[in-house]
Amino acid sequence: MSEHGLIANRRFEDIIPKLPVYLRELAESAYLHMDSPAQRRSLRSRLPGRQGVYILYEHDRPVYVGRSDRLADRLLEHGQPANGPESATLAFNLAYQQWHPEANPTHFNREERQAFKSADEYWNLFDRAKRRVRKMSVRAVEIVDPVEQAVFELYAHVELKTPYNSFENT
Repeated sequence: MSEHGLIANRRFEDIIPKLPVYLRELAESAYLHMDSPAQRRSLRSRLPGRQGVYILYEHDRPVYVGRSDRLADRLLEHGQPANGPESATLAFNLAYQQWHPEANPTHFNREERQAFKSADEYWNLFDRAKRRVRKMSVRAVEIVDPVEQAVFELYAHVELKTPYNSFENT
């Protein structure tokens, strides 16, 4: 038992020292690009692994962090023309910011989300945002363990101040 009356588990304590190492690996990795069809087709072979955490960059500035057990597919989903807001979350947030510039692009309620999706300019803004995402570059680090992925995703967001992530509960 720990001092708080809970069962002590070193798992979290074992993860913490890995976080700066993962961040350094990301910083030292090459930018990968997804803007041409050839780059999108070869993305899987250029990633460090199948599972992990990725950072999307716009003009060398980190804007979004995500994690997946299928990195290449997830990265492509963010900008694929046929995808909707459920899988192209970054594009949706970017489009929402264009529609409502004074609002925080990651903090909106269900009614605000629905109002945007019902707006006349929704599809045009959303399609432009998906094209914008396809022009972003990405860095990724392989992390197989889902708990380490989740902890590192939050750590990277805090350290890099990615503006389009939200960890608020809905």
